[in-house]
Order: sequence, then structure tokens, then C-alpha cells
Amino acid sequence: MSRALAFVRTVGVALGLAVAACGDGAPRTPSGTPIADLVAAGKAPVVVLGVHRSMGPVPAFRCRVRNLSDRKVTAVSWTTVFRTADGKPLGTPVEGGYADSISPIGPGDEIEGAFPAPDDAASEAVVVVRRVLYDAPNPMGEAFGSLTMKWDNPGHDADVAAAAGKP
Repeated sequence: MSRALAFVRTVGVALGLAVAACGDGAPRTPSGTPIADLVAAGKAPVVVLGVHRSMGPVPAFRCRVRNLSDRKVTAVSWTTVFRTADGKPLGTPVEGGYADSISPIGPGDEIEGAFPAPDDAASEAVVVVRRVLYDAPNPMGEAFGSLTMKWDNPGHDADVAAAAGKP
């Protein structure tokens, strides 16, 4: 056997072993808490983290949205209450959100984004999740694709009122 053929065979065997070693052979399960468990516990499938004012000429806030569930999240809508440095509400609450059915937030993953502030005086933003759309298995089977399900925050209005300093 030629040296070139022996080299190709050795590399092929090594590559095959490397690929085989990448997994333990067990089926992969999505990370995150089963969405049915979150809903039953009255918890949102997502959490908004790290809301902070960004530096720049235009007043804006950055935040991260983490998917806590075991399902892909295709959309999140929220209401933001902006506050001044002394904690007073600034203007009226603003509706916002994220939606991407092509690149949803995967189970256990997070995204980061920014949204504009309504005024230079805004130094704090309180983001209250309103609704989450997520993919669920189709009861007819995988061949029929997934279904979009909706979770509505039952405490949304009260949380927005509390953030705005209203009783």
C-alpha cells in the first residue's frame, strides 16, 4: 500500500473517531424547563435581564431576553415604563417586543437588543412581559409541523401600574 493511501486511511479513521466522540449517543433534549411546568406554576416562559441605559447620543436602553422554557420562542411583547433619575414615571408606558419566526430564541438561549427611550431624562426602564408566542408539537405528528401557542401574563396590568407608581 502506498504511503499516501495509508495516510488517507489513517486520517479517515481518526476523523471518524473524532466525530463519534462528539456525542455520547444519547438523544439530545432541549435545555430549559418544560413549558407546561412554567405555565402551571404561573411563571413566564422568558425573563428580561440586564436592562440598562446605553451610552450614546441617542437615549436608548439595552436588555437581554432569556428563554427559560424547552420550546422555541418566536415572539415576546412587553410594556416598558420609563423613569427619571429620582424614580418618577416619565410619560406613558410604551409597547414593544421582539419577533422572529426564522430565528427564534432557542430553548435556554437568550438574545440581546436595544430600544429607544422617549426622552433624555429617562435613566431607568422597567420592562413587563405581556405575551409570549412559542412553538409546540403538533398533536397530529411531526410531519404536520409545529403549532404556535400563546402565553399571556395574567399580572401584566398590575405590574405596569406598580412600575408607574399607581396604586
